[in-house]
Amino acid sequence: EDALFNNFPSYYQNPIITRAGEERMIAWNNTPLRNTNNVIIGTISIGEDITDKLKVDKIKREFISIVSHELRTPLSSIRGALGLLASGVLAKNPDTAKQMLNIAVADTERLVRLVNDILDLERLESSRITLNCYWYDVVDLCEQALKTMQTLAADNQIQIVSHVPS
Repeated sequence: EDALFNNFPSYYQNPIITRAGEERMIAWNNTPLRNTNNVIIGTISIGEDITDKLKVDKIKREFISIVSHELRTPLSSIRGALGLLASGVLAKNPDTAKQMLNIAVADTERLVRLVNDILDLERLESSRITLNCYWYDVVDLCEQALKTMQTLAADNQIQIVSHVPS
């Protein structure tokens, strides 16, 4: 009996298929049961469905990867703009200096929005706020996003083209 339980894992995970045909990941905690002579007579196994937790962990990893990139981009821009301004190189070119300052301000606002989004996600996760979910038409949302970006794109000589399949 002891030979059987010597290699028995105290914790492991494995997928199962439910009666409904859905695959779920289960984490098992196993504890050997011993009699008064310290002989193993069985186990207690407690299974926990961790499918949703694993999905959330994957989403978190992807989110952190995206956020890292999204933080670096405006920070680099701000650092570059403020570095130029601080160096005095632009002292004789106030228009360029103003443009650099505007870039730093815009990217600072972007960072503030990103940090606020991260804090909102943390509040969601800790259940301090809840989401009110609604159905939206994806085409309408995309059209709104295009309208929002159109002015910024035009200012930078970028043309946004979209095609909505019928």
